[in-house]
Amino acid sequence: KQFMDADTRKRWTADGRIELIVSKIEHPCVLNTAEYLQKQGVTVHFLNVDPAGKILWEEFANLLSEKTALVSTMYGNNEIGTIQDIGKIADAAKKAGALIHTDAVQVVGKLPGDGKKLGGDYLTLSGHKLYGPKGVGALYVKRGAPYTPLVHGGHQEHARRAGTHNTL
Repeated sequence: KQFMDADTRKRWTADGRIELIVSKIEHPCVLNTAEYLQKQGVTVHFLNVDPAGKILWEEFANLLSEKTALVSTMYGNNEIGTIQDIGKIADAAKKAGALIHTDAVQVVGKLPGDGKKLGGDYLTLSGHKLYGPKGVGALYVKRGAPYTPLVHGGHQEHARRAGTHNTL
């Protein structure tokens, strides 16, 4: 079973970008997805962190290459509170030609979380951290960043998610 449709796989591999970089202290939703992708044949680099939870810059710089498709890191860690320098991470990723995802769930509303200003292509957040309903999240996708819907078949949400909105 393939983890992505043929068009997405073609876009990812067209320029040889077939590797991901994620830190070892990401939220399980990111780590488990990375491990799943690894089982599907994607090369995933799990980046080490220092005792304070900051990514190891020398290791990160050595892992970034022309094969890096995506770098994913938390802005603020949910367990130890480490704040990563997302702007610096995004700049390095962009110089390598990679896309950047930031998990901003823990910091949105507390620290600057503007995806455009942070240089990210994707930024995720959760409603309950902003006194919204549990189970509601958001994904910021920078204009022009690749995106393939999980659910196909409709034009809702600008063809990003098919289906009728749940009103309950």
